[in-house]
Amino acid sequence: TVSVLYWNGGSPPLCSSPTIRFFATALPTKSFAFVVLAVPLLFTIGTATSRLATTCSSGMTGIPPGTLRYIPHAKLAVSEPSPFMFGNAENEARNAHWTNGNWLKSRFHFAFAEYDNYANQQFGVLRVLNDDLVQPARGFGTHPHRDMEIATYIVKGQLTHKDSMGSKETLGRGAVQYMSAGTGVRHSEFNEAKDSDLRFIQMWLLPKKRGLNPNYGGDAGGEKARQDQ
Repeated sequence: TVSVLYWNGGSPPLCSSPTIRFFATALPTKSFAFVVLAVPLLFTIGTATSRLATTCSSGMTGIPPGTLRYIPHAKLAVSEPSPFMFGNAENEARNAHWTNGNWLKSRFHFAFAEYDNYANQQFGVLRVLNDDLVQPARGFGTHPHRDMEIATYIVKGQLTHKDSMGSKETLGRGAVQYMSAGTGVRHSEFNEAKDSDLRFIQMWLLPKKRGLNPNYGGDAGGEKARQDQ
């Protein structure tokens, strides 16, 4: 099950359970934050207010009524696109390290790719929330983005990112990555491991205005960084 919660202003609500850990990216301003709760995954991503559109009143603190949406796992749209998308080779049916028959298995919370649902386009400024499982030595070849704020959390494995700004980084479990597409950026995302899959959750957020300068950043996180933060 996955739930999405967002608020504007104030501090994120704290949970009394010692088993729940938070991880927040070290971005310039954390007055606008998104929390994604995926059992057993719980994390926060703080994002600069200046770059995000907002649907909440500026005076709100805490959790506004009616902004929590519960989405049963069984109701998520599932996509397993062709292995030839993004420059991938054929699926490896006899590879013991593969945990899924197709190179990619994506779960969509909102209309995306072949999942066309006019009634489920977005939630506030959250346009995309995808849960991606990528098999070994597979990934998303170079492709463009524009006017979108993209945040990624690595649940399992390692994600290797390269982009047209010259950024190149490999991030592992617990890491957070953000990319401001702005006026335009091209990038690739790959699982370069030969013997393990990669799972990550990615969000696309509508910017406050179009034509911003592209930007990229990542934080490796780690157990200490996520504990009670």
